[in-house]
Amino acid sequence: MSAPVILEVKTFGEFSISRNKGTEKFVISERDNFSKKLWGLLEYLVLFRRRGATREELIDAFWGEDCGESPENCLKALIFRARRTVSALGFAKEGREIILYSNNSYRFSEDISFRVDSEQFDTLCRTAETERLPLPRLKNALHALEIYDGDFLPRSMDFPWAASLNIYYRDKFLKLCTSSVQTLFHEGRHEDAIRICRKALTIAPYDETLHRLLIEAFIATGAISADSQHYTYITNLFISELAISPSKELTALYHKINACPDKKADDLHSVRDALQESESGESPFFCGYAAFENIYRFKARITGRSGEAVQLAMLSLLPPSGKQLSPIQLRKGMEYLLQAISSSLRMGDVFCRYNAVSYLILLPSTDSESGMRAVERILCRFRALHPRVSYSVGHTLLSVLPKKKSSAVPRH
Repeated sequence: MSAPVILEVKTFGEFSISRNKGTEKFVISERDNFSKKLWGLLEYLVLFRRRGATREELIDAFWGEDCGESPENCLKALIFRARRTVSALGFAKEGREIILYSNNSYRFSEDISFRVDSEQFDTLCRTAETERLPLPRLKNALHALEIYDGDFLPRSMDFPWAASLNIYYRDKFLKLCTSSVQTLFHEGRHEDAIRICRKALTIAPYDETLHRLLIEAFIATGAISADSQHYTYITNLFISELAISPSKELTALYHKINACPDKKADDLHSVRDALQESESGESPFFCGYAAFENIYRFKARITGRSGEAVQLAMLSLLPPSGKQLSPIQLRKGMEYLLQAISSSLRMGDVFCRYNAVSYLILLPSTDSESGMRAVERILCRFRALHPRVSYSVGHTLLSVLPKKKSSAVPRH
């Protein structure tokens, strides 16, 4: 009696079908130089193998309204190629005995069993959802997360049926990551939480919840520099790629990071040395938006008592009328504007990137006239660095308003 035929199917990260036959292993993969429709057809027949797929269904799935004058012939040709492709998995049978046609439907032979990673993932997710005990639930969840190693059928996103399934599996994966990381926090397994967050962020790099959980895990492990670096990375990523400023949750996390100093420094001399800047030079202070916000508020308090004049400026890239800046123009323009600001201001001035097209600048001990001269120096420097451009830099300058005095009695 011959051994049952079992095909291993990978759908996450890439598509492939493999078979172990004795000491031999046969593999067909989308990496092989065949058409996208061929692999899409094989994917479709595997995923919907239990019910089969009618001719009309397949024509609609792979040609839609662009099927031309002979969609039946196009489908027959594709089925012929699919049968020839799966025959390479060590079958003695002809392709038509592997992919059958009956009752107007195509399906794989019932003599073939399949192990599909996305189906295993689904099963483990359901088991984790119904499991009441936290540790067995976590075990199933972690197993499911190991299976998911990339988007579902990433090269078939042009087909609506594949795109919708990709959304389904990605959403399930991200929810499972979040719940698993929270359970790992509860169990004190912060290193495992970091590993899962990092893996998930390679798949969903703009998921703010995962970024926040990763920073929380860094804080819990005492990786002070890592959490600060990741906060800076994610705020810059969101500003440059998504044109959004840090959320309230991210800003709150920044304050939490700063509230967790290195406990090894327990005397004032060590603290002072740790606070001292390592870099030399006289360039202005460049920081993230959350730090800029705190510095601004601090200067507003001082201004209210000392009468010091402080100016707030915004410099923004302006596209030509009726047009938009291309990604390359935006990236280059902001780099040159950063250089112009850094080389034109004093060491005591402060600036940050505010959004995709703007920088904010704080100019202490500066009246409006001196502030405008500083802005003009920056604009002149920008034009020197980047002379042949079709866009310009707009600017706004306002005086920092002093914080209103309260009736509270000062403590010193």
